[in-house]
Amino acid sequence: LCLQAAEKASKATGFDQCATYLELGIRVLGSQRWRENYNLCLALFNNAIEAYYGIGDFEKVSQLADEVMKMSRVFEDTFQARIMQVYTLTTTKGPVEAIKFGLKTLAILGEKIPINPSTGRVALKLFGTKRVLRKHDCNVIPQSPLMTDARRNATMLMLQFVFLAAFQIRSKLAALIACRMVDMTLVHGASPVSSVGFAAFGVLTSIDGKNTEEAFSYGNVALGLCDRFGEVAWVRRVTAAVFGCINIWIIPFRDCLEPMKHAYLLGLGSGDFQIAVLNASMYLWSSFESIPITEIYNFIQCLTDHMTFLGQEQYLLPLKPLFQMCKYFLGHTSDNSRNIYNFIKDGSGLDEVHREAQGGQMGNIDLYSMIVAYHFSNYELAEKLSPKAARVYRNFSSLGAATGRFYDALSNLAMVSRGNKRRIWQVRHHLKIMRVWSTNCPENFLGKQLLVEAELEWL
Repeated sequence: LCLQAAEKASKATGFDQCATYLELGIRVLGSQRWRENYNLCLALFNNAIEAYYGIGDFEKVSQLADEVMKMSRVFEDTFQARIMQVYTLTTTKGPVEAIKFGLKTLAILGEKIPINPSTGRVALKLFGTKRVLRKHDCNVIPQSPLMTDARRNATMLMLQFVFLAAFQIRSKLAALIACRMVDMTLVHGASPVSSVGFAAFGVLTSIDGKNTEEAFSYGNVALGLCDRFGEVAWVRRVTAAVFGCINIWIIPFRDCLEPMKHAYLLGLGSGDFQIAVLNASMYLWSSFESIPITEIYNFIQCLTDHMTFLGQEQYLLPLKPLFQMCKYFLGHTSDNSRNIYNFIKDGSGLDEVHREAQGGQMGNIDLYSMIVAYHFSNYELAEKLSPKAARVYRNFSSLGAATGRFYDALSNLAMVSRGNKRRIWQVRHHLKIMRVWSTNCPENFLGKQLLVEAELEWL
């Protein structure tokens, strides 16, 4: 009865009431619960783990997950708890601990993946996966036979969660995992998680606006798999990658915005806050040049108020540098001549980010500071930050990365004097890449290219 009440409560009143019913059910079963009512006990614990995660009580999640892993009769019964443990560790102890735990589980499942793969190994794997993919028709892949083996499906799920933890801090590991997910789909059949693998592989393929047609085809495979399985959870995970990182190189921004906003709302409504914020970030960057800065500020402020009310502020960290940039543009400072870099850095929650994830947050701080510095004519600071900001746009695929290269070119032009060959060469290198973007999608990028060309011609 408690389990049934919790299921109804989760749909009607939210996680708090759901957790109350589940906790009552666990207490009613008593100290011999695992021995006398194993299946019911397992169901109560797994549901309670999800409920407490939704509330944000991560200590309780870990406590329940540990008991499931200790008392389960077979490894397969621990899997749901292990997945939530990866999610929880990402928030409480940092992505490295989550990755280690996930890789340990994958090793039990027969997938031995190194936590720090070499560049050569990753490059070889990417090449091999691309070569295999070229033998398949991307229009047919979404209709592949189903992956029926339970352990392989479990492996795909864990690969996906480790990928999410690794994406920001272990890019080579993330690439290796994306390749493995694609390989397993091609060999063993399709699963709902396959959509994430193809979306991730498409993002890797399209870094800095390269291989756009190929990446677009992988993105379409991901969307086709979502359509086939019809599961909202995978739609919201795939959308940020497909519409925020792949399609922006080949489809007008206006056609990419609505799917990302919809996925953001789906994630927010379901309690999947990490994915909700990821979609929000992609949406805001893709609309950066089409809506007023006040709307972006108000969007983040409303989301901040909502997450604060729910006690889930930790998920907002990726948006904080962008929020600080908006504040500076709108004059929300006590002194507008205040050091731009320090203002954005001080409000970006760097001290709240786990040590191993601070590099990614610093990259965003450098990028946003460079953009603000250029607009406020602090060209020396903009040029000083450009090498650090370059780490973002050279290793990621999004409009934010494209914007970074654009402002890097403008900052160089602002500092150049006649005969300064280094800066001129750098601008021409940027233009060479931007012309490729404009060829693929003039509506999104031709204006940027022409502005840089005009500035260069004036010099």
